[in-house]
Amino acid sequence: MHLIFNFLKYQTARLVQRGSKMKKLRTLVSVLILSITSFAIGETTVGNGGDLVVCRDSQGQITSSEILDYFEGRELRGLHIDLGSATTEYVHAEKALARLAKISPLRADRYRRMVQEFANNALFKAGIELTDISDSDHDLLPAGCKIEQLAIQRKPVFPEDKLYLVNKDLWDVMSGRDRAGLILHELIYRDSLDEGKQDSRVARYFNSLIASTEFEALSIPDYLKVVTAVFSAKVAASELSAPAGVLCDQNFKTKLIFVVDTSGSNMQTDPSRQRIKDIQSFVRSQSANVHCGWSVISFGEAEAMAHTLDHLLEPTFAPGASIEKSLRSLGTVPDLGGTPYRSAFGMIQELIDRSVLDLSPVRVIFVSDGEPTDVTGTTAVFQMVRDLKQRPNVQFNTVYYGDFSAGAEKLLKEMAAIGQGKFLKANGHIDFGQILF
Repeated sequence: MHLIFNFLKYQTARLVQRGSKMKKLRTLVSVLILSITSFAIGETTVGNGGDLVVCRDSQGQITSSEILDYFEGRELRGLHIDLGSATTEYVHAEKALARLAKISPLRADRYRRMVQEFANNALFKAGIELTDISDSDHDLLPAGCKIEQLAIQRKPVFPEDKLYLVNKDLWDVMSGRDRAGLILHELIYRDSLDEGKQDSRVARYFNSLIASTEFEALSIPDYLKVVTAVFSAKVAASELSAPAGVLCDQNFKTKLIFVVDTSGSNMQTDPSRQRIKDIQSFVRSQSANVHCGWSVISFGEAEAMAHTLDHLLEPTFAPGASIEKSLRSLGTVPDLGGTPYRSAFGMIQELIDRSVLDLSPVRVIFVSDGEPTDVTGTTAVFQMVRDLKQRPNVQFNTVYYGDFSAGAEKLLKEMAAIGQGKFLKANGHIDFGQILF
């Protein structure tokens, strides 16, 4: 490869000396150099692999094999690996995914689809020895046994390339259980690499955990701690979806932020202050739910005002038992001045930032009858919603009331779409259950 590369460099230099008549040929040779250089780089780029613990006799024949994930799970962590007595890898894999689905149906369903696609994305080659990928960072092996590279995962470059390259000789001697383990390992490992992990240690742990009977006793909070360690806090925050009809429970300790317009236009659009009464009524109806956290913000005149404060008078969330003071404070705010969206978003962001280490979902309910008076154009408003969505467990919902502004109705509807929330156009009474349940 180096000889070819140097030869082409030499020929290109000669062509340059001949002048402009050789311009087209010089360009062609340059392209060849770039292509061969890229090929050479591709040849030496290491991927990421799956490992098999292999024990052989004095003649080199395999006497036993087990994927490293399950060996470590049993020997290092005391896990009881149990994928049933089936013989095919797909049935064994389903046993693990059925366990996973009881806590995280979203991840389990995605892995099911990927398991079915594995064979189409893999190249099984016999008579080869895969280059060892030093990404296992393992601590122990059985005496007389060693790690052998079973599979390599690497991003396809050309149309014919496969995502996985598998040593067929090793694959053929593996049990269905361990084949399932390899497939799941590769899927989990791909996710952990996307989150910046540098080796396969955490992926092996997660793989062995979902294959074990111990996983069945894992609580959702403990599961989320595992997901945070294996992938990231960002992934953990978006891992679960609340069941239909559940606002907050022991697994979804939701934080709710009511952000209410108190600008002067409300003197015409909502003179009876029905929006305030409906917020107070809804929050009071849910105040006995100890798993909800509440915060109330109003925005009018020139800036937003937080009504839920901690002992330092900073915006915070309060349990239902302590939210009454916030609700009464909201009722005392007069409807005056402009509609300061930017100030309201600043306070929402401050609340979210102050609970950045909390994985609880945050649901914003933004209630308004008009367009912003402190922001010019929709682009800036949409960007403010996107900034809130940088944290993946934030849902942004909007309510439009009155017939004051068709532009405001359209704006609020689009804001909810960007915030992956719901939009409600209210006529008089606002039923917040339509948004939150």
